Amino acid sequence: IALRRALGQNPRDAETLTIMARAHQRDGDVELAGERLALAVEVSGSGAAEAIRYARFLTSQNQSQVAATVLEDARRNNPRDPQIMALLGSIALENGAWQQAQEMVVALRAFGQRDHSRLEQIVDIDRCAATAFVIPGQLADHRQEVSDPLVDLARIGALRFEMGVV
Repeated sequence: IALRRALGQNPRDAETLTIMARAHQRDGDVELAGERLALAVEVSGSGAAEAIRYARFLTSQNQSQVAATVLEDARRNNPRDPQIMALLGSIALENGAWQQAQEMVVALRAFGQRDHSRLEQIVDIDRCAATAFVIPGQLADHRQEVSDPLVDLARIGALRFEMGVV
């Protein structure tokens, strides 16, 4: 009731909308939670925190393309936000878009973000693993020695788990 009163007093408050989204999600109303998160992004002008929350929600609902669009919009307003770039890179990896993921790594580096080296490792390993499927038992990536593709797949899984990308 307090949340509804707060929303009634200020229906365009991103924080209140986000809290309501969490309450709806907790109650099992995933659709209404998504609507509240989308509205929070809208009223915040594609604020970084709101866009990241909504994008994570969307990816949990297997809507990674929509999540990427939300993040791209947020990136236009927050071009140097490392969390937006890292999440965009992760989504690109999930979709097999290694070039786009690599672009995010380059952008993170350009803005002095060195703490996203795991994303870079995953880009490299995913690219190697994709090559391994094309040329069984070999990796064509110039930075890797010929190795077992199953080992590379295990590395992908381990790194994704560490990053919370799984």
